[in-house]
Amino acid sequence: MDNVRVGPDDEKLGKTPQRKPACPACRGRVEVIVSRPKSRHVKSLIAEDDATSSKILERILKEYGPVTLATNGSEAVQALRTALEADDPYELVCLDIMMPEVDGHAVLASIRQMEQERGIEPQRRSKVIMTTALADKDSVIKAAQQRCDGYFVKPYSRAKLLQEMRRLKLNPPLGIWDVEG
Repeated sequence: MDNVRVGPDDEKLGKTPQRKPACPACRGRVEVIVSRPKSRHVKSLIAEDDATSSKILERILKEYGPVTLATNGSEAVQALRTALEADDPYELVCLDIMMPEVDGHAVLASIRQMEQERGIEPQRRSKVIMTTALADKDSVIKAAQQRCDGYFVKPYSRAKLLQEMRRLKLNPPLGIWDVEG
């Protein structure tokens, strides 16, 4: 079991060996080496005033990179501004709509305005997923008009979030428990 062999090209291909028992009946005497692509780190901002929703998202996203939490719209705008000024923007923003001080629609408008002012091309801008309890047509349309990249109505699942991240080319690895059945 200690002799894990990695193919000569695995390192070049960005793969990390994963050791897995071939079958439970073998009691660890036989194992299969599975290589998966290394995931890239995704810097995320969660703008959410509900502590439970924030913790659920944080628990999922912290596996893939650093996570910053904002409990209201003003904190979110400030965190985004600071990251842009440091030339270290967030790749993913999970944004609630109904937040104190500044609502999610206004935060999204601020994000896109700051990116435009800095000349950030559309394909390099932050991916914004609205994570909200609002399922009404007007909220969805308004978010789409403001160029949000995804829209989730609570409650949401780990599998659904990771699927959306892959759709947005943020590429978290797919694990066995990350598929909805």
